[in-house]
Amino acid sequence: MKQLYLLISTIILTSCVTMYNRTSNKKYIVEVDTYGSDSYLNSKKYFLAAEDSTIIENNLQYIEFSDYIRKILSSKGYAETQNLDDADLTVFFRYGISAPETFYLTYTAPTLGQKNDVSSITTRGHALVNPYTNHVEYNQTIASTPKYGRDTKNVTTAHSQYLRYVTLTAYDLNSYRSENKEKIAWNTILTSRGSSDDLRKVIPYMIAVGSEYIGKSSGEKKLCEIYENDKRVNQLKVSSNAR
Repeated sequence: MKQLYLLISTIILTSCVTMYNRTSNKKYIVEVDTYGSDSYLNSKKYFLAAEDSTIIENNLQYIEFSDYIRKILSSKGYAETQNLDDADLTVFFRYGISAPETFYLTYTAPTLGQKNDVSSITTRGHALVNPYTNHVEYNQTIASTPKYGRDTKNVTTAHSQYLRYVTLTAYDLNSYRSENKEKIAWNTILTSRGSSDDLRKVIPYMIAVGSEYIGKSSGEKKLCEIYENDKRVNQLKVSSNAR
């Protein structure tokens, strides 16, 4: 009983258990890994910027995704400023996707057809006397009926999956101004593997399920599940479309 209790406790500590909408069977599994804390901050005025220099901030995709981040930060008491000099934090936002990783699965599948053995063998023949030799000679014919039935065969299929990621890194600007050195207040890393390369579809789920840990430490990597039609994602999208 003690071992069972410890096992259950471990599962709870290392996974996200949510009570949100599960009417859909489609779900995303997101690894959440966060560090640091914003609890020491007296002010949470932030300046948002793209960490990846290849991302153009007036790109419509970036605008849509960054709106999700703004919504989450606002719900946590953060206030955005467009003036870097007025900010207490610079929050660098990065997202992306890897090249496809191909893997192969081999499984045994049932099949119906002719098998290697036979169901019956029929032998026909007759004897006759050779008039020249007076020997008895036999003429014999053997016919076999193939056997049909259920069999199995090995099938190999190719599949592709992608690594999708979102990172947020908050730098304490007040510490930099007073001590002239960089200080990271908190860091959020969200990753998910799956068959979809549609970032527009996947990223809202990643941000929604990881939002609980933004601005604080997760303590360890956590695997979180989020289902399609989750109300948190709908709220993010409605907010973004309303801007």
